[in-house]
Amino acid sequence: MKKFNIQHEPGYILYKNKHALHQCKGIYIVYKCDYNTQNDSVDIKDILYIGQTDNMFERHNDPEKPHEHYNDFVREAGGKEHICFGEILLPDISSDDLETIEAALIHIQKPPVNTDNKSHYTK
Repeated sequence: MKKFNIQHEPGYILYKNKHALHQCKGIYIVYKCDYNTQNDSVDIKDILYIGQTDNMFERHNDPEKPHEHYNDFVREAGGKEHICFGEILLPDISSDDLETIEAALIHIQKPPVNTDNKSHYTK
């Protein structure tokens, strides 16, 4: 069995600050959260979606091509102000390995918006 040493990038990025996402290959995690303005902190409630991309910034900031599950994120979170992102930066990993990591995370976490190609997640 192949093992991967991955590390979640510290902190969370609110949807309104999605322009701060890295221009890097990796796994992104979409969370339902509550934002506390008084102490500038995020309280994570649930994982909504796990995805992978060659460029996290472009994946979520292209006005011509919004994320295909954006409306699902908003519905599940109760509004876009309750969406935040986490990043796992994997710039040097192969596309096959990126898919394997994504599938494993989805299989373990079972986020509600990840409904496409469920058989792939047991890989």
